[in-house]
Amino acid sequence: MKFLPLSPLLFLSLSVALSLPLSLPLPLSAQDTTSTKQSLLAADRSLATDLAVQGAAAFFDHLAPDAAVLIPDAPIYTSAVQARAPWLKRYAHRGWRFVQEAQHAVAARDGNFGCTVGLTRLEVATDANKVPRYGRYIACWQRASADASWKVVGYTRTNDAPNEPALGDDLHHPPHSATPRAAASGAARSAAEELKDAQDADSAFAAVSLARGPGAAFGEWAAADAMLLGAAPKPRQGPAAMRDAFKNFPRDGTFHWAPVRSLGAAGDGLAFTSGDAFNIVGGKRSQSKYITVWRREADGRWRFIFDSGSGRP
Repeated sequence: MKFLPLSPLLFLSLSVALSLPLSLPLPLSAQDTTSTKQSLLAADRSLATDLAVQGAAAFFDHLAPDAAVLIPDAPIYTSAVQARAPWLKRYAHRGWRFVQEAQHAVAARDGNFGCTVGLTRLEVATDANKVPRYGRYIACWQRASADASWKVVGYTRTNDAPNEPALGDDLHHPPHSATPRAAASGAARSAAEELKDAQDADSAFAAVSLARGPGAAFGEWAAADAMLLGAAPKPRQGPAAMRDAFKNFPRDGTFHWAPVRSLGAAGDGLAFTSGDAFNIVGGKRSQSKYITVWRREADGRWRFIFDSGSGRP
């Protein structure tokens, strides 16, 4: 959930999280996740249109005040106010065009929380040969009620450096949304309870990485359809691919992370967590940050379904 190895000793980072006040009275009745996903994708398309037409500043028209914003080579920003200046410094340049295209959405059962994932492309007029800069993003969205507008509560994008390869425009078999609640599982839980459980799962995930290595941890905590959204043209998917991603991680290396408990958001059966991470390989330490999207499975256990992130100072 934090790094995707690009070579035996190179690791591109992590994923999960952002926040909205947890005191919101969210309705917990089950909703049609198909219609919720359509609504999420429509909100994402509106954001993408505004970014392309109005420029980078339009991002903040769609952002919740307490959103977590993760951009490459920066710390986690924990509010729209905090994120504005560094976001504009990085992306609001004359001749730059910001393109974002959603590929998939997952939704909570209550209809008031979900996440979209997709491709980003920066068209930079000053780049040599005018080659676009490619990347991926996760945007997590929340609304106060079924008739309220969606706001981004968590956002991360992978590095958008020049000369990155173009990414696949099809996720093939992406993760599914929150599963129907089993009759024996009891009443729906509040968003605050769901987020705490997901953060506890994130911490347990990190503990396995510290004790047995990242390959074991990712293999154990990945859902069957989970994806790592790194810079690879096609995301790695499933526990076996997760273990293989870390097969060359040194036995004496360390890969650890911790969710920030004040960050994140959740709905019934779906959540996102976010935090800082580091790895130590060959005595060299690198740091990153992440957003991870979690789903409560039919057996009641939390497993991650998307993970992505970027470096930090």
